[in-house]
Amino acid sequence: MTRPESEYDSHASHNNGPASQTERKHNRLNYSARKFLQFVHAPGSIFQVFVKEVDFRPNRNLIGFYDMDHLNKLAEDVKQHSGQATAIFYSLNPVTPSCHNRAKNCLKPGLHAQPAEKSDILCRHLMLIDIDPVRDSDCSATDDEKEVAYWAGRIVSRDLRKAGWSRPVAVDSGIGNRTLILCGLN
Repeated sequence: MTRPESEYDSHASHNNGPASQTERKHNRLNYSARKFLQFVHAPGSIFQVFVKEVDFRPNRNLIGFYDMDHLNKLAEDVKQHSGQATAIFYSLNPVTPSCHNRAKNCLKPGLHAQPAEKSDILCRHLMLIDIDPVRDSDCSATDDEKEVAYWAGRIVSRDLRKAGWSRPVAVDSGIGNRTLILCGLN
C-alpha cells in the first residue's frame, strides 16, 4: 500500500518517482517554516534570515533579507544548508525596507552583507523570552533542567497575564523554554 502524496511532497520529482524520506523531511521543514513566517509576519514585511556557521566553520555565516512574496525562494535557499550549518534563524520582527537592498531575497556571505541592527527593526510586535538552564553550551539539557525551565516559563507567563499582557505562546526549544508574546511595541 502506498502513502498518498501530501502537500509536503510538493517538491518531489515526478520523473524520478516519489520523494525520498530525506526530501519529505526537508519539505515538511520548509512547509513548517513558511507557515510560521506567514503567521509571524504580515504581508509586505521584510525579515532577516541568518544561517550560522555553514559547514560548521566559525565566521562562515550567511545573511539574507526576504519579503513575504519570496518564501518559496527562501525555502530553496535554506534547504541547501540544512544539516550543514550550526543553526538557521529568522527574525521575529520586521526590518526596515532599506535592509532588503543588502541581500534581496538571497543569502550572501556575512562578509558581504551587513546583518540587521536594533535600529533596523521596524516595530516590535513579538517578544521572545528565552529561559534556558545554566549548562555548558555544547551540552544538551537534562530532563530535570528542561522541567525547571518549563516551570520558570509558566511563572513568567502567569505574571505577564496578571500584568495585562496578551496570552503567550510557549515553545519547547529542546533545551529550555521559549515564550512568544504579542507586545505591540515600537
